[in-house]
Amino acid sequence: VARKVEQGAGVGAFPGRRQTLLEMTIRNGSAQALDLTQVVVTTTYGARPRVASPVYDGAAVSDFTGTVPPGGTATATYAFAIPPGQAKTAVTRVDFDGTHAAATFTGMEEG
Repeated sequence: VARKVEQGAGVGAFPGRRQTLLEMTIRNGSAQALDLTQVVVTTTYGARPRVASPVYDGAAVSDFTGTVPPGGTATATYAFAIPPGQAKTAVTRVDFDGTHAAATFTGMEEG
């Protein structure tokens, strides 16, 4: 988990908005290749969960793509706009596809 301030300009950019970057690694422990083309990562925050806006600001962000061979790994970095004071309430879900159960991560340290 890392924090930074959005620097982008143009449509969809909010310069000065705080963002939380999440680097994730998927390790394929199965005997079959794992297709990552359908992975969806979402984050919510708050006592009454609100969806955190994804942020695509710069080269630090990269989606899961391609296929992971058996025993292999893939790493991606996602960024979300989580308001100050809400990191501990954050819940991130990594949904691989319609077959596998989603991975769920709860809470983050404030930074």
